[in-house]
Amino acid sequence: MSPKSPATIENSPGLTLDASPSPHQESLERNEAEAPIHLGQWVLVNGIKRNWVSETQTYDEEPHQWFGCVVHIGSNFVKVEAPKFEWGWNSTRIHFDDVWSKLVLISDAEAKAYIAEKVDHFTQKSMKLIEELNSLSSRLGLNPRGMLSVATREAAGTDLALSTMSAQSDLQSYKNALIESKDTTIPTLFKEIKKVNLELAGWLGASSLSMQSQIGEMKSFVTQIEDRVFNIGLYAGFAEDAVKCCDGEPATINDKLHVMQRRCYMDEECLANYQAGGMTFEEIHEFDAWISEPENRDRILPFPRTVVAMRVRRHDAEREWDGSIGDLFNNLSLKMADKFTYLYIRNGDQVWRVSTEIDFGHMIFPDRDAVNPLEPMMVKMFGDRVDKFMPVREFEHRVEQHAIYEAWIRDNPYDEWKLSNPGGTKHQWNLQNPYRDMAFNAKEWTPVDHTNIYYDEAVAARSREITHYNRIATVIQGLFDRSEALHPHLPVHSWKPESFANAIELVYDANHVLTFGDEPDFKSYIAKCNAEIGVGSVVIGQEQFWLKKEAEKEMRRRNLDFRLSEGERYREFRFFRPYDNPGPDKIARVEEWKPRSKKAQFSWNRNSRTDYRKLIPCSISVPATELFNISAYRPGDFKQFFQDPRSREKYIKWAPFLMAAEDWWMENGPHKAPE
Repeated sequence: MSPKSPATIENSPGLTLDASPSPHQESLERNEAEAPIHLGQWVLVNGIKRNWVSETQTYDEEPHQWFGCVVHIGSNFVKVEAPKFEWGWNSTRIHFDDVWSKLVLISDAEAKAYIAEKVDHFTQKSMKLIEELNSLSSRLGLNPRGMLSVATREAAGTDLALSTMSAQSDLQSYKNALIESKDTTIPTLFKEIKKVNLELAGWLGASSLSMQSQIGEMKSFVTQIEDRVFNIGLYAGFAEDAVKCCDGEPATINDKLHVMQRRCYMDEECLANYQAGGMTFEEIHEFDAWISEPENRDRILPFPRTVVAMRVRRHDAEREWDGSIGDLFNNLSLKMADKFTYLYIRNGDQVWRVSTEIDFGHMIFPDRDAVNPLEPMMVKMFGDRVDKFMPVREFEHRVEQHAIYEAWIRDNPYDEWKLSNPGGTKHQWNLQNPYRDMAFNAKEWTPVDHTNIYYDEAVAARSREITHYNRIATVIQGLFDRSEALHPHLPVHSWKPESFANAIELVYDANHVLTFGDEPDFKSYIAKCNAEIGVGSVVIGQEQFWLKKEAEKEMRRRNLDFRLSEGERYREFRFFRPYDNPGPDKIARVEEWKPRSKKAQFSWNRNSRTDYRKLIPCSISVPATELFNISAYRPGDFKQFFQDPRSREKYIKWAPFLMAAEDWWMENGPHKAPE
């Protein structure tokens, strides 16, 4: 291979200029600090080149310059990019304080000349590598395909190979040369040609980098327009679609609108249709009627003027699918409807509903100290993306705690601990540290101020948080201005602090609910009730257990039925009910109890498949762990789980059993309670 040209760039992504001066080197290094920097400005960046030294297993650093273009100017930094290659490119941010020490400005004419020189250099290098490959092929008697016609290619290749071999005095050396070329020389040449061509392609496209940087800045205008259009939609898009759930006298003109912070969930609030996992979109009018009842209205909408955000359910419902496309799309549409947010508005005795697809989050506005633009913050970045924020006061507290963690490490060195604990690992030693939870890497965090080159990203992320929470303010202003839901009222200008304070009050009810003691334990409650199971006990759970067993049998049957399509053969069921078998009752009495195995026996009849008039007896033995003893339940027991916000969130786990038990006691009453 030919030696490298003095103009060769050693690490292309970094675009390191070689020590040997190029024809343009002198002019490229002119310092034009008095010239203003603009988007698309070509520059040389004074950086550091790091070379790995295998002998010392460290990096050796040396100064170097690389060629780039200013692609973004932030509030306190300049971003410079080098021409792009397939495996990446050099990109750096330079703080305004360091601009004139790290950047050398160059003119467009100088940049074009430099790019042209690089294009010419890599073109010549590519041609030399190809010539070297052709020369090697000729020496080895290989046919340079593409030089001969298809008709003569094979014959010419054979004649060339024979003539080459007959001219060799040492066939073994010739064979070794062929093997070396196949395994090493030719692959190396191909790899080098590919690399050079990629670099050539990068330099051919380098001239467009300046224009692309200016186009990229235009994207911010598109984002601003999208935000403006979205806000218009918030203000005017659905306020006119408010539905009056019930009529009555409105609140007085001086009553404030109380905005509840916590998002509520319909299924948790009304405890309806618990078996299906909660209410569905089709039943929204039933909920309208339910929440309009004075007892429910006064609990959920406690002030004469109140707005609360609601969703159908907190968790996705488990819906059965019969395998049809229609049922699939129906379930998908119901699932999407579960994600709707409904704003319920009380205005005196009136209740209104406004529907929106906007996700306000589990809190429709933040806590007082969550998004305070005046509080100093620290930020943790992931690349050039904001990962987390932390108030400075919390950061300083974490640093103080980390000092305690480090003090323990100094007082209890790992080497000394290992002497008294042979075979012990560093992880085991660290577990001995009672302050290990205080470990904190302060180096990952930087202040959100103008010393931070990611200041713009941090401010933008905080701004997005504020914009997200300001959505509800836009909605409320639209309701005041464009809907009858809050009439009559005084003029409201929510963007003015005084007007906001006079007309609107925020109710912080999300994270400030007082709880005492341990969270109610549903598993312990079930176990306590099931300890009293015996013959005659009323229980629930046997039907669901049977449906699961039938689903397993049906899937095994289908797997062996090769007449079915592949989709039907491997279709999964969570529950399955045969058409001719009703299964055990949903709520039934235990017919036989096996105390040692803790299993309950249930029986029923199914129709014969050959003679529908004939009944066939069936039975199933169900473990107590799959049951709930309704007999031991007492009316109102569910409230301990409903009233505690920690267990209410887990509604889907306890409601099916407890609400069925509540219904059973309401229907049967104490006079019909099991003995």
